[in-house]
Amino acid sequence: MQKEIFMRHYNDFPLDGTLNQEIVCFHHRDTYHASPFHHHLNHIELFLFLGGDVDFLSKKVNVKLHPGDLVIIPNNVWHRAYTLSSQTYDRLFINIEIAKIKALSTSETDLFRCFTQLPVGWDINVIKLNQPEVDQFTNLCHQVITCLSRNSYGKDVQLNILQAKLLLLANQATNGRNSGETNSQPNRLQKLLDYIDTNLDGNLHLNHLAERFFLNPDYLNRYFRKEVGIPLHAYIMQLRMEKARRLLLEGKSISTTAIACGYPNYSSFIRVFSKTVGMPPAQFRQQQS
Repeated sequence: MQKEIFMRHYNDFPLDGTLNQEIVCFHHRDTYHASPFHHHLNHIELFLFLGGDVDFLSKKVNVKLHPGDLVIIPNNVWHRAYTLSSQTYDRLFINIEIAKIKALSTSETDLFRCFTQLPVGWDINVIKLNQPEVDQFTNLCHQVITCLSRNSYGKDVQLNILQAKLLLLANQATNGRNSGETNSQPNRLQKLLDYIDTNLDGNLHLNHLAERFFLNPDYLNRYFRKEVGIPLHAYIMQLRMEKARRLLLEGKSISTTAIACGYPNYSSFIRVFSKTVGMPPAQFRQQQS
């Protein structure tokens, strides 16, 4: 079945990272924005900050953005942006499917390179574009947005050309250029995210985490939601379901997968997986095989 290539509004993005479009592109301006922590399994993101008072957060990085900052976000990296004041928040972003990037790359030009060559200890990159680069990126994205809204002869070819130009710009901008932004990720949040990542098969109940990090459970819940934008239990569930999908695709049994994802109760795992993914584990594995 052919994928759609146009999404009506960026608020339609699902938390579980599944985009059914080959390419998504938006230019938005508003005075308040607080996207929840989210990721995209099979798409990268190029995010150009044009104005406002905004912080950008990933699992490893927290930066104050400045106009002209291009945020390079690999697939499967959790991230969010949120406004700090009522200044107009102006940004452009485009999501491109990994398979498309590989198809557009050549033996001499790897267009995926900028998503793998990141600063040490970072899971994203933030590069300051000069004004001609900002103008070029903006113009190309506007062309993509216009192209996506029309059904005309040669649309697919034109989109391929525009995506290749945007990816080439991002790779050229990162070549030999270091991020000019400072990582101010709170140490407490970093330790909490790292602990959750490495203990998805264990006890991640709120009271256990609160005891582990010497915090009041209610305070921990409020703190996590303030920093990350979604409830702690929702974040843990998404990570576990992401791991479950990966293990099932690797051929692991449903019972083994359930235990590895922190669900010793088989029926609970089936229920949560079916609700989150939209189908039972056995059907998911069959469809993906």
